[in-house]
Amino acid sequence: MKIFKSKHQAEATTNTQVSKPIASLRWLLYLFLAATLPLLLATLISMSRQSPLQMITYLAFSLALYSLPILLAWNFRALAAIYLLLSPGAWIFLGALYKLGGVPVESLPDIVATTNLRETGEYLSGNGLWPWMLLLAVIAICGVIIVLRIPSAGIPSSWRKTALATMLCATALSLQWEFLPVVGKLIPSPYSDVAAWNAYPLGLISLTETLVARSNTKPDEVAPPFNVVRANTPAEPELHVLIIGESSRWDKWNINGYQRATSPYLSSLQHDELISFSKAHAGANWTYLAVPMILSGIPAEEYHPNKNVRNILGLMKEAGFTTAWMSSQDTSVATNARAPTDFDLELPNTMGEFGHAFERLPYDGELLPVLKNFVDGYTAKRKFVILHVTGSHLQYQRRYPPEFSVFSTAKDGLYAAQPTDRAKTHDEYDNSILYSDWFLGQVIDLARRQPGLVSVTYLSDHGEALYDGPGEYLGHGSSEASEPEQHIPVFMWANPAFRTRYADKWNILQQNRQSPFGQESIFHTLADVLDLNYQGQTKSMSLAQKDYTMRPTAKVMSAGFQLKPGDTKASYNVWLVPVRVF
Repeated sequence: MKIFKSKHQAEATTNTQVSKPIASLRWLLYLFLAATLPLLLATLISMSRQSPLQMITYLAFSLALYSLPILLAWNFRALAAIYLLLSPGAWIFLGALYKLGGVPVESLPDIVATTNLRETGEYLSGNGLWPWMLLLAVIAICGVIIVLRIPSAGIPSSWRKTALATMLCATALSLQWEFLPVVGKLIPSPYSDVAAWNAYPLGLISLTETLVARSNTKPDEVAPPFNVVRANTPAEPELHVLIIGESSRWDKWNINGYQRATSPYLSSLQHDELISFSKAHAGANWTYLAVPMILSGIPAEEYHPNKNVRNILGLMKEAGFTTAWMSSQDTSVATNARAPTDFDLELPNTMGEFGHAFERLPYDGELLPVLKNFVDGYTAKRKFVILHVTGSHLQYQRRYPPEFSVFSTAKDGLYAAQPTDRAKTHDEYDNSILYSDWFLGQVIDLARRQPGLVSVTYLSDHGEALYDGPGEYLGHGSSEASEPEQHIPVFMWANPAFRTRYADKWNILQQNRQSPFGQESIFHTLADVLDLNYQGQTKSMSLAQKDYTMRPTAKVMSAGFQLKPGDTKASYNVWLVPVRVF
């Protein structure tokens, strides 16, 4: 009897040992699917422009990566924990690709790193990504439950051998891919740059490499001087204001033909005192790179963010102007642009501080008293001011005071055919443009009262997609750099004294109001109009030249991560896409 019991106990122990992996496998399968499903969908979305055969290779590579944890885990519970860590990232990857129209996983931390906590929260909310974050939390909780329920039985060695063989075969095959008959010519290797370095989770290695390289790269300490020589320096005092807007698109301004009266002030100005350019494009579709290109005049195909370059503030300082930088924006932008100024003010705010993520930024109008104090209080004869404003950045309803809530589809029915939330977005965006027009009016009225030669120039850093970008995308920074993100408003106003002194160049500017150009041309145009001559000057990029034409090599920086026809890769992990505004 004792022998029988011992034999029975031995059989029971064996059955338990066999059943543990089977029970673990059931739970592990659920977790594997939770991580694999978003991975498969994200790969399909991100590679949608590739052929079906190419997509198969990318999917095969990604699935091979997902077999790798078997080699790293010693038991089922550890393996489940690894999949739990992979799963949230896969869902974030899918949500970003689905909502942001193709922004790669490794670009997201880079974009977040160049903004702040408040803008990140507003961006997630504005693009409807909060539900994805809640879904992520639910999946994580369920994953923890699964991990706790899985017994800590050892992983069969046959599983490890299969996973190892899969990885070795994939690696060996990729090394000889180009020599394979037919297939090697038609289908890129699964380990190609596009597949391997942008597929989750291996793309995180690419991100780490990029961040480490960037942290070890120090910009030039001092930009070379301009050695400015000004021909015919005016005897009169001068004031020139450059306003850099945010996320403003050309076709939302009434002065450019939009049916809502979003720009009553600019539309009321005389034709000869205001120029509205119709075919200007941004140099990049996010602020961090667009603003330095505006200030430096360097086009997208030549600009590098790690080089300290000369900019328009330095040019004006050398020419004898007292310079000022006033901002309601993120302070890191001015730091990145390395703007040398005599007067520097950024409105106090709680950007980036925990507990304040959803408080509004200062309204742009709060810069007006500061501007007035500088213009009236500084005794300098020549002044050059840059106003960097928040403009129409997501979320739009936070960019203007309540009294500017004028436009409503409920009243005029303009976007009645759109879903309610999208119609509301258009209404709020139009209200932000109305406020920008009011702000411009206040600046111009202040400038108009000043003696001497006075000008005000406005341009946006980039445009904004309002559900008309790739994948009905809302916002900016998509891999497509769509036309709504590229097409920006540019306005130039000048008082009678300015237009008289520079009559010939003002007339040429009027003639070029429909010429296509990039925002970097504003630098060269202002220098040319004001008769500033310096070493390395490129007058061919000035809109005040009779023979101005947009260079045939013009490109725009995008957050893209795969080559498409006409794209080229810059040396610092961004892509150059064709100009779409003509």
